[in-house]
Amino acid sequence: MERFIDKIIDAEIKTFNISLNAIDPEEYERFTGYSHKYFHKVVENTRKLVQARNAAKNSDMEITATILVDKHNFRDMEKMIHFAEQLGIDELILSHFMPWTTPGMTAQERSIFSDNEEAVAEINRLAESRYGVAVTFPTIFDGEKNNRLCRDNVLSMSIDGDGNVSGCERKMLNTERNGKYWEKNVFNNDHFKWLRKIFITKEENLPDPCVTCFNNTTCETKSIPKGNKLIGEDHKEVDVDYKEIA
Repeated sequence: MERFIDKIIDAEIKTFNISLNAIDPEEYERFTGYSHKYFHKVVENTRKLVQARNAAKNSDMEITATILVDKHNFRDMEKMIHFAEQLGIDELILSHFMPWTTPGMTAQERSIFSDNEEAVAEINRLAESRYGVAVTFPTIFDGEKNNRLCRDNVLSMSIDGDGNVSGCERKMLNTERNGKYWEKNVFNNDHFKWLRKIFITKEENLPDPCVTCFNNTTCETKSIPKGNKLIGEDHKEVDVDYKEIA
């Protein structure tokens, strides 16, 4: 991204989101499978983009970042907020890890459900304060396996690098047969009709990713606006090591 920073600033983009995924190299590797060097590069480029945006007199682009949260790291959400403040971004999106059927990635192993009283209490506690960055907290799952709440398939169309479409931006695997974005009437092709039918008629079982998805739960998403202070000013227990990313 580094070589495109000037073009990004000049492109009059309203919101630019960066997938940080984690606040340290170990967590980055746990979530993504990629080595530590990529974490450091992503953080470095984020800092440079923020600096370039701040230096540009005519840029009002909002820079947001996403960090993944699951049942193993939700206790670090306060550190995540502090990390985002130090980067200087405008909004932090604490996104619930999307589970899969692969061992080690299932909902039972990774997801936060509404009966996790400790996680719910921590989200509520953090949402009572204001920080130097706006924060959207992870949407937890209600445990209901037959919700039909998602409306992505009637409101949006996702496109991968090869031009394949999907009715869900989180279900972008095996998209070769879904159609191409340039095809006539693609938004009403067989793929979209099938996906909409599942959610409207309830005649078929939901695809596995839809059963545990933060777009298909009755639990609310908590968001708070940016405040005026850094979390580190009155939360001395926060301890994030920035030596390798400074």
